[in-house]
Amino acid sequence: MLSHIVVAQNSDWIRADNAFAEGYYNEALDYYKKAIRKNKTNVELMFKAAESAQQCNDYKQAIKYYKQLMESTGGKAAYPEAIYKLATMYRFNNQHDSAIIIYADYLAQKKYRNLEFEQRALQEQEACKWVLEQRKDTTSKPYIYNITHVGKQINTKMNESGAMKIDSLILFTRTTHISKAESKNSLFSEYILTQIYQSRYLKNGKLTKSVLNEWGFNDTRMHSGNIAYDPDSQTIYFTLCDAEYSGNGNMCEIYMSEYRDKKWSNPRKVASDVNIEGYTSTQPTVGHTEGKTLLYYVSNRPGGSGGMDIWYVVIDSNYIGKSTNLGSPINTPGNEVTPYYSDYTKSMFFASDWHYGYGGYDIFTSKGGRDQWQIPTNLGEPINTSANDLYFSVNLPDTTKGFITSNREGSFFTPGNTCCNDIYQWNIVIDSTCPCLKRKKDTIMAVPIDLSLQQQARMLIPI
Repeated sequence: MLSHIVVAQNSDWIRADNAFAEGYYNEALDYYKKAIRKNKTNVELMFKAAESAQQCNDYKQAIKYYKQLMESTGGKAAYPEAIYKLATMYRFNNQHDSAIIIYADYLAQKKYRNLEFEQRALQEQEACKWVLEQRKDTTSKPYIYNITHVGKQINTKMNESGAMKIDSLILFTRTTHISKAESKNSLFSEYILTQIYQSRYLKNGKLTKSVLNEWGFNDTRMHSGNIAYDPDSQTIYFTLCDAEYSGNGNMCEIYMSEYRDKKWSNPRKVASDVNIEGYTSTQPTVGHTEGKTLLYYVSNRPGGSGGMDIWYVVIDSNYIGKSTNLGSPINTPGNEVTPYYSDYTKSMFFASDWHYGYGGYDIFTSKGGRDQWQIPTNLGEPINTSANDLYFSVNLPDTTKGFITSNREGSFFTPGNTCCNDIYQWNIVIDSTCPCLKRKKDTIMAVPIDLSLQQQARMLIPI
């Protein structure tokens, strides 16, 4: 009889571990909760529940279980990194005062400190202080951003990200469910795949209901996404990622397709050393500097500054150069992702989890090109929030509008209110009453985005 009870108690734990291993973090969290109800003092279960909640961006649930772990006998000793993670969840939940205190608690302990977490704790503690100072600053600005959820024509309860406007079309990435019969390894009835979808602007400015893109970029065996378009050469760059890859992060490669004879060519891998075995290359964007076409992209290859860095190659009609790291001040010991280069402002927009920001990933901008860049500027609120904000893009030719991706509150979700990325539109509104407009021209040009006052203003973590 006792053995049956033990099996029943462990079955939820086993299901939770299996779900976590497959990347089904919401399901894992549900099973860990059931297991905890039967094993109320088990610190391993508390830690795994907190980790599941963190992975699906359910910050409040993550805080609950990390706190339980810290208050339980043996919790801190068994999982000292949980103190740092608790502070980070407070930060992502917009509780920066609490985060500062918990980061200090983590840094005060010496016996269990991890060098990587220590560096991050120091940086993120200072970032929290920076946020509090920013919110005290009531200085008028010459423009404001309006942020609008694009609605159900594009967004669902799954993840949508990386919107890019090409003529009247909006191309973006969505996670979809594929039946188990199409998956070699899934333990569940479905597995998750990212594919490229599209919507179209109508003459009245409204968007059509999104449909699967049929230009030949999707593959049911691979994750597809991260569209970049070069109108000069009529070339699309995008990524394909191994859907069966079981390591950390994703294993992606960058492909290209050219528009010829009124159709897109069969995709082929970008040449040179853009794609190298054993490392991911992803999230391309195209820029033009000094008459050269540059392909910027993100990679975790050796020779970078941290985790994911931004790199570039020079492209001409017959040649692709060698990859060069953008270096400092853009790349950091953290992760820099989802770059977008604006030819209009000669600026890079990108997301970082290291530069001082409001929460997870924030969006920054830096003027320059190739490997020469100005100090990045945080685009501020409401572009950035305490959640993750990524994939800044501009709706050319109208440079006063564009898209971002965010899991901020207000996104469609299942089940946590910050679990899933949605696409938002930004547009600039000029504040004609702002005293700063009466300053000299050069002071106006110091705002985060190089405006001519009528123009201009990038999960999963992402693939």
